[in-house]
Amino acid sequence: VQEGAQFIQSPKFVASIPGYVFKKDKSGLGYYKDVKPAAVQKGGRPSKADAWAEKKLETMKWKDGPQGLKYRDAVVGTGDLIRKGQQAVMHYTGKLQKNGRQFDSSVGKSPFRFGYGR
Repeated sequence: VQEGAQFIQSPKFVASIPGYVFKKDKSGLGYYKDVKPAAVQKGGRPSKADAWAEKKLETMKWKDGPQGLKYRDAVVGTGDLIRKGQQAVMHYTGKLQKNGRQFDSSVGKSPFRFGYGR
């Protein structure tokens, strides 16, 4: 593979090449450098879809909690923020950071409930 080549001509698929996709395009049949598509509106601003996707990805990032707990919201609720003394109700899945092995989950059972701020 030529280092940094945008296109490598090939009459047929031979093998996967990291960082490339095999397809037929403007230059012909072969391996094209895989680049992230950039949808940009006029004026250089990201499209509404890209802005929405970036916001969604940001909410799904892992956050650090107390005593080494790491968590993320797979689905962020749309209701009011919880206040001290209210009941929190949620499903959870616990996985080991070392190997991703699941050790506990409330999915398929009753959701986890607790008094917030007590």
